Amino acid sequence: MMNTWLERNPTLRAVGLFTALCLITALLAWLIRPLILHIVFAVSWYILLHPVTARLVHWGFTPNAAVGLVLLGLLILSVLSGALFLPLVLEQLSQLQTNLPNMLDQGQQWLDQVSQRFSQQFGLPLSVEVLSKPLVDWASGGSKNALLQVSNMALTLVSLALIVPLLAYFLLRDYRSLRNHVMQWVPNSQFELAWLIYYRVAHQLQDYVRGVLVQSGIMALITTTGFAFFGIEMAVLLGLLTGLLNIIPYLGPILAMIPPCLIVIGSGADPSLALAAIGVILFAQLVDNTVVVPAFIANVADLHPLVVILGVAIFGHFFGFIGMVLAIPALFSAKILFSGLVQGMQYRQNPV
Repeated sequence: MMNTWLERNPTLRAVGLFTALCLITALLAWLIRPLILHIVFAVSWYILLHPVTARLVHWGFTPNAAVGLVLLGLLILSVLSGALFLPLVLEQLSQLQTNLPNMLDQGQQWLDQVSQRFSQQFGLPLSVEVLSKPLVDWASGGSKNALLQVSNMALTLVSLALIVPLLAYFLLRDYRSLRNHVMQWVPNSQFELAWLIYYRVAHQLQDYVRGVLVQSGIMALITTTGFAFFGIEMAVLLGLLTGLLNIIPYLGPILAMIPPCLIVIGSGADPSLALAAIGVILFAQLVDNTVVVPAFIANVADLHPLVVILGVAIFGHFFGFIGMVLAIPALFSAKILFSGLVQGMQYRQNPV
């Protein structure tokens, strides 16, 4: 009776199968969460470098030679970029660590002045101490534990440097054979549907990753140039942070406005520089929304803004920053999977 009822409800069968696949995926993600960052970097490398390796193979290189040559070129480029920018970024990080206590004091004084002016202007008492104390305590604790955090970061970078190239090498060399092997597990009756879902997810994921990486790079370049033009301290560090935060949809640009404002206020510089920093980020967003997004990302995700915000919040709660980054590709992949399952189940029942 139950089987007959399920056979008459293809949408319900699709919901059940989709739920089971989501639970299995969530369990796997939870089990391998220490390696999620490595896998994300390796997959990103694969998406970026696969067209190049495919072109080299087309020109007559063996797969091993093509992959090795591409990874060697990327390694050389990374070393040169690190030699140029890494010392500057480390110097600015050290400067931030040294000046953080003074910045916190300056920021607290500025907040006190704002509260006094507000009270005098509107005749209402405003105490910012309750609001600022958690932030000050968190930042102070962060400065005391900075050495431990830097050590953990160094270990993470070493781990990424060792594991990511290895994963990327095997993905570039063996991904197709691995994919075909996995597809052999799919029953013949579902093979066409599985291949169609895979193609849609893979194509959309590749477009999204390439677009986001280009978008973040352009945002980092524009904001770094703008911060340096206005004489804002730690321009390179702030620009890189802005480009990184821009990966988080909607919330990222807002979060990116906080660090430069805190540095300007905490360093005792002219407060108008905080407005200049916000203006730089808004200008970068204008370029992003009018030029970059239409050219690289438009219509890739096709998700409602409310779904995006909730997805970012939920993924961020369980997986931290990397969860916020993965929220959008996970959501549109789930959307493609669910719609494909529904269409497939309905077609099986009424193959017209």
